[in-house]
Amino acid sequence: MGLENPTFNKNSGLPGGPLPEWQLYQPKMRKNEQGQLAEIGATTPTGEFYNFQDGESLSLDREGAKRVPYIKMVSGDKVSFDTWRKARVEKFQSLLEKVDPDYRAVYIQVLQDFPELDQIEIKAGDRKKDKTLEKTDGYFKEPADLQSSAQVVMDMEKDDEKYQKLIQDRKSSVEMCANMLGISPEDIINNPRILKLFIFLHELGHGHEYINYFQKKMLADKNFDPIAQWNERSNKELMILPVPGCTPPRVLEMHNAGELRGYYQKYNEHYRSVGINSPEELIVAQDIAYRKLPKENYADNFAKSFLLKYWGKFNL
Repeated sequence: MGLENPTFNKNSGLPGGPLPEWQLYQPKMRKNEQGQLAEIGATTPTGEFYNFQDGESLSLDREGAKRVPYIKMVSGDKVSFDTWRKARVEKFQSLLEKVDPDYRAVYIQVLQDFPELDQIEIKAGDRKKDKTLEKTDGYFKEPADLQSSAQVVMDMEKDDEKYQKLIQDRKSSVEMCANMLGISPEDIINNPRILKLFIFLHELGHGHEYINYFQKKMLADKNFDPIAQWNERSNKELMILPVPGCTPPRVLEMHNAGELRGYYQKYNEHYRSVGINSPEELIVAQDIAYRKLPKENYADNFAKSFLLKYWGKFNL
């Protein structure tokens, strides 16, 4: 992306020498809807940014000759920054363990390799209530605002049959996934755990890109809006697809509802000119083009690299 990461220089050349670490914990301020400055989060000495819930704030309390970072809660209580941070991760681990130990094991390893991803909130989804999950197993959700966390929403219902349906509905995606991993589509059909973990890691990959190339730029540039820039980039990429502005699950939904054939006929001349000769071929073309978008390619590569690195560890 070429975006700059913020730098936190402990040896800044100040007369007093290197800055003590506690001084590198910095509150992040933004104007709220009333035009008043409000604390939306804090940066750490290593550059991570953690969003606060309403009413939470950073407090640097003196303990002897040094100051220690605490989070002041809405209740007025204070907890150490490390305790507050670990509590977030433990909540997500517990959620994942209840549904699938595979998710928890992978999540723990991901955080060892990419500790900054503990800034992402893991949410339990229900495909009976969330239409997006009807056609996929999970998705990345950018923050609703600068005081919210990015989320990975996963379908938490235990149902091995759903992966077989995903494999059937998204054949071209499964073929591309298998090709990336150097295996055959039959390997995924016979071992749906591969698809399950790839999807989870793919969504975390979106979070990795958002945090490292969008959110971090906000820390260096007060005028940069990571959410707006993320959405603008996403929308621009979607508009270059064979069915502009639509994700593959949406195109599949149009097909199942009997809408895609009419859409195809409306633009029949164009589609035939580029070698798409039927609504069924349009579904495949949409899937392939979507996987090639820069945003999706980034997430795919994140998932691929992680799975290949730990293939043996997770008995795939």
